Amino acid sequence: MKCPCCFTEVESVATCKSCKAAECSEWKRAVNTNLETAPFDTKHLKGRAASPGLAVGPPVWAFGFGLSSWHDLVGTIKDGDILIASMTTPDIIPAMPKIAGIVTLEGGITSHASLIAREFGIPAVVGIGTEFRYNSDMGLANIVTVDGNAGEVILEKRDEGA
Repeated sequence: MKCPCCFTEVESVATCKSCKAAECSEWKRAVNTNLETAPFDTKHLKGRAASPGLAVGPPVWAFGFGLSSWHDLVGTIKDGDILIASMTTPDIIPAMPKIAGIVTLEGGITSHASLIAREFGIPAVVGIGTEFRYNSDMGLANIVTVDGNAGEVILEKRDEGA
């Protein structure tokens, strides 16, 4: 894949070292311009298997939170929620006993999310990166399956009665 800013060949735009694409306004615009806006019933995403296990639950979307805002998010997490975030910080640790699964856009097997997930025995998939579309995926998915053994995440749109 090519970085949308500098067109350097990269594995993921978040890993572009030439222009630091994750901080670049061009990259943010590319992410927020949904290349895939069609409604879906089920969407499969692939990342890195970070902590083994299988979890299914409602998503908690942790985007747009500054470090001081994680404390606000922790209070909203319910038992069985699946945390979906760019990355995790130590501020989320008080919510770990409630979280059923973790999905991050960034990170590898030694990232904070991976380590804390293994410590708490929570299934986790990290590094799903550009497969995730902020606006369309967040707006439609209401059930998330995290397969920490295979590194797969399934976003589903289910009827409220299902």
